[in-house]
Amino acid sequence: MKAREFGETLSSFADLIEEEGSAGRATNLRLFAEAIATAGELPVSKVVPAIQKHWKSVKRTAEYPCALAGQLTRIGSVLAAAGAKANSDCSAVLKLLAGEQVEGAKSFAADIKSAILAPPPVKKRRAPQGHDATAIEKLADRLVRHRLDNAEFDATIAEIAGAKLKKPDLVAIAHRFLGSDRSFKTAADALKAIKNRQLQDALQASRDRRIEKIAV
Repeated sequence: MKAREFGETLSSFADLIEEEGSAGRATNLRLFAEAIATAGELPVSKVVPAIQKHWKSVKRTAEYPCALAGQLTRIGSVLAAAGAKANSDCSAVLKLLAGEQVEGAKSFAADIKSAILAPPPVKKRRAPQGHDATAIEKLADRLVRHRLDNAEFDATIAEIAGAKLKKPDLVAIAHRFLGSDRSFKTAADALKAIKNRQLQDALQASRDRRIEKIAV
């Protein structure tokens, strides 16, 4: 049932209670009904968990009107006997009645309204831990400088792998090393392109040296 409809149902029961001469209890139930109805068209099944979550986040002191639990239980029984689905909503809102028992419902109702009207919590996002651009350039320059020195080149590659660089950083290194701005689907692809180019350059350098020796 929608919160607005559930609140109206409880208000009707509050009117009956008042007619029986229990004005105080009727007032408490009516305050609770009005507070729940603040959620409007949202289903009670979703409103209750949202209230509980908000109360937990603000570390609310757990307390509730002592007479309200009995009222909601009896109302739930009446609704169940009539085959009304609102019975399950009575069971749901009973979960809000936890902690120390107090007399009035004014503070309790205010806490419910505050929870319903509170803006949704802002999810904290981790700030991207990018590496310094200068450090990235230095790593790329080391690869270029040692592209024909397998030992130094492999050591630099190992350092890059150990640094757990993100894709943008590895792509930047690849662009600087390859001298092109080709695109890569993954960071692994960028690293593979660097290694392949180094292997090609090393093989070509080896061939050139052999040719030079033959020529001499």
